[in-house]
Amino acid sequence: MAVLIAFRAAATASLVRPTTLSVIHTCRVPHLSARHAATRASRNHPRDRDIPHSIVHLVDEEGRLGLPTPLSRLLASINSQTHFIELVHENPKPVVKIRDKQEEIQKEKKRKKRQREVASNNVQKEIQMTWAVEPGDLVHKLNKARKEVEKGNRVELVFASKVNQRAPSPVIMDARMKNAAEKIAEFAREWKPRKVEHGIGIFYLKKLDKSPTPTNPS
Repeated sequence: MAVLIAFRAAATASLVRPTTLSVIHTCRVPHLSARHAATRASRNHPRDRDIPHSIVHLVDEEGRLGLPTPLSRLLASINSQTHFIELVHENPKPVVKIRDKQEEIQKEKKRKKRQREVASNNVQKEIQMTWAVEPGDLVHKLNKARKEVEKGNRVELVFASKVNQRAPSPVIMDARMKNAAEKIAEFAREWKPRKVEHGIGIFYLKKLDKSPTPTNPS
């Protein structure tokens, strides 16, 4: 009889244990999902009725935090055509800010403009010509350089000899560089001192501004 009772107890335990584990597992899943959703919402800065909090704290332009306020009351107090409410952060408490739509549009335009300027400053073009370049070809090359710097690109304007051709004398190279520099000064500035070495002369050009032009090293 004792053996039979022990067998029944063991069988009952083996049936109950998986059921208990299953219940625990099922209860934990929604909790993790909610935390993940809250983190995602905070990262994406939800607006207006997408804010997952009914009670929020409004921060003003001077950074002062207001008392707990129903989100519905704040939404009713603004003109949804011109303003919106944005969740700034939610830890340790949900904080929101009222944004002006036109101001945000202008900020976004300025941000994209800065991105384009940074991208263009990272673009560098190279324009080559020989030391014996004809006056007409020189004008053509300089016009190409002008178009590139006006786009915001940096340009390396290179003078070099043809393959298997001897470089001109230092006096001639210096004269060519000075002649080109006079024309370049009309539309670009040298962001880095020009150099002449190993029979190659290089100007480093960028868009013209009021910054001083580097001098030719002696």
